[in-house]
Amino acid sequence: AQPLPDNLQEWHANIAPERGHFAGLLLHLVLRFPDDYPAQPPEVQLCTEIPHSNVIPNVGGKRNFICIDMLRNFFWMGGEDSSRPYEGWSTAYSVSSIL
Repeated sequence: AQPLPDNLQEWHANIAPERGHFAGLLLHLVLRFPDDYPAQPPEVQLCTEIPHSNVIPNVGGKRNFICIDMLRNFFWMGGEDSSRPYEGWSTAYSVSSIL
């Protein structure tokens, strides 16, 4: 993973799972870091289209965003879920943690 030369807030990464249903598939991800990072998590977009319950295909003009607890990326549900304490984003997470 590395940032674009002209935009440090947009990183591109390629990962290739070694096991599981998507083994051998090259997955391209785009991480977009907000101005208030690390207080807020990046948005993670999966550019390789795959059917998966954690990939939101198209909501509000946003396509193929990854929605997992550690990213607190619940924009498609209308916001954060305050009933789930101690879950979600932590400033201790790194790009490696996300990938």
